[in-house]
Amino acid sequence: MYDARQGIVSYLESGLDMSDSVLGNPRRTILRSDDLFRRRCDENSSGASAKAAPASEGLLEHAGPAVKTALMVLVTCLSLRCDLAAGQSFDCRKASSSTEKAICASAELSALDSRMTTAWKKSTEIFTGPEAEGMDVTLRNEQREWLGKRNACGGNMSCLRFAYQQRTAVLEFRPFPEAAPVDRFVGKFDHQGFMRVYVQRLDANSARVLVEGAEPKTARWLCHFEGIGTVHENRLEAIDAETEHRLLLEQDGSGILIPNLDSNLEANFANCGLNGMMNFKYRRTR
Repeated sequence: MYDARQGIVSYLESGLDMSDSVLGNPRRTILRSDDLFRRRCDENSSGASAKAAPASEGLLEHAGPAVKTALMVLVTCLSLRCDLAAGQSFDCRKASSSTEKAICASAELSALDSRMTTAWKKSTEIFTGPEAEGMDVTLRNEQREWLGKRNACGGNMSCLRFAYQQRTAVLEFRPFPEAAPVDRFVGKFDHQGFMRVYVQRLDANSARVLVEGAEPKTARWLCHFEGIGTVHENRLEAIDAETEHRLLLEQDGSGILIPNLDSNLEANFANCGLNGMMNFKYRRTR
């Protein structure tokens, strides 16, 4: 990464004399340092090596304590902002829309974009595999749809912030800030380390459901249930995308219970094989 200390020293050497100090004219210095940030971060993103001019002899040695302190504050801020810019989910050098430009120009939106991207990658890992049954495709289609809604915000900060917060909540298996019937089922759940349940919100009353695992000693049976669940009173009723069997999930404190109901027993046989079962209590891990 570009060394902001070298950049500030060389920039001071080239354009800011000591009579126009950081404290004496803060507006001029902030504007110049911001230009420096954009130029250097752009160089860093493109892989170009930053070539700082040699610092003038004794420049910082002869600067007063207040100037030195202000310079170190600028160094820290510039370094943090470069780190955020480097974490974009798209190339800021090619930003063309008002939405992309707003994200690249904002440290807050850049951080939200980076977090959403991390959550997206983890979510696709969960719903991608030989038995994904098309869930990965629907997840990608949902992401494209969300990108369209995000881009409709233009450069509106409040709109973009809300869009990112909602999408990240979905991808991190968290409920929205606004309460909804499906929220009590949303999350990641585990039973003794060998069975897992993932419930990811789709809308206020429905969710993507994945139940998977294997017999812990010899893996003599494997379970895989994947489908869309809808809230009916105090239960989440999910239909498997391939077998079309029904699985009923109930809230159990902060966790999830798959009870011993006839429909669930049928789903066991269809989705786990002989002697396999999904009927357990699952503790919340997310």
